[in-house]
Amino acid sequence: MTVSRDGLTRAELLALPVTVDVPTAARALGLGRSTAYELARRDEFPCRVLCIGSSYRVPTADLMRVLGIEPPRRSSVAREPIKKITLKSGEVRYRFVTDAPRGPDGKRRQITHTFDAMREARDALAKIRAESSTGRYVHPDKTTLDEYLSEWLAAIGRGVEPGTLRAYQDALRVPREQLGHRKLQSIGTADVNAVVDFMLTMGRKKGGPAGTGLGARSVQMMLTVLRRAFQEAVRDRKMAWNPAEGVRGPRLRPRKVTPWTDDEVRAFMNTARRDRLHAIWRLSLLALRPEEVAGLRWDSVDLTACTLTVTACR
Repeated sequence: MTVSRDGLTRAELLALPVTVDVPTAARALGLGRSTAYELARRDEFPCRVLCIGSSYRVPTADLMRVLGIEPPRRSSVAREPIKKITLKSGEVRYRFVTDAPRGPDGKRRQITHTFDAMREARDALAKIRAESSTGRYVHPDKTTLDEYLSEWLAAIGRGVEPGTLRAYQDALRVPREQLGHRKLQSIGTADVNAVVDFMLTMGRKKGGPAGTGLGARSVQMMLTVLRRAFQEAVRDRKMAWNPAEGVRGPRLRPRKVTPWTDDEVRAFMNTARRDRLHAIWRLSLLALRPEEVAGLRWDSVDLTACTLTVTACR
């Protein structure tokens, strides 16, 4: 019985699925795992490697050819469904129709693709089959970024405070204005980087001169919220990968804060004593955060024990 360099028998090789992961291909080729991944990253692997999202898949037929094993001929029923089409102009195209994973409603879905070259068609077909078998397939969809973010904000709004939801809406304002018309699945890292650059140079609409740059904190907040929205789209198989994951925001430079002196605090309180919000100013100077002050109720105050208990925020 024929054995490959790392102990896989011919029968085991012939039993492999349409595509295999890099470690399996490395075993068959007698390569170490780290070496195999490095060769794949440099596009120097001994045979074709398909890049699917952040992972690699190796077509089994190409692997067997490198090992000197001729892949078995498929019957006409099992043959890859790629048809050669001749257009009226005489140009040749290659088209296939294949099944995709069933939709959320359980109905059958089919995909049709047409390519200029047979190799391109085979690569695309192998990629779709590999993604389908590993649960990473993303069905083409025309949903725009703005439509998806509207749905996402509506869903996430059910579990957060109204103020938090407004902060998310504000953070996503510029991405929706700049990219909202684009299909969600067409958004790439370069698009997110362009939004970051726009925000830093001319993204301001209020809180200062319109058309000037926003601060680093605003950009970082946008990236945080956008990454979360995209990650949930990946989880729900609406996107193949998260284009905001590798985007770097501007560096946050801590602002130098000079605390008030005792005399300045006394002067402020003397002035604030005549204000109707005098109690709030005093509590704020006791190191309570604004949301803790706003969340206080009368049952939080014990006038007998002269204590104040913080139990809620607002």
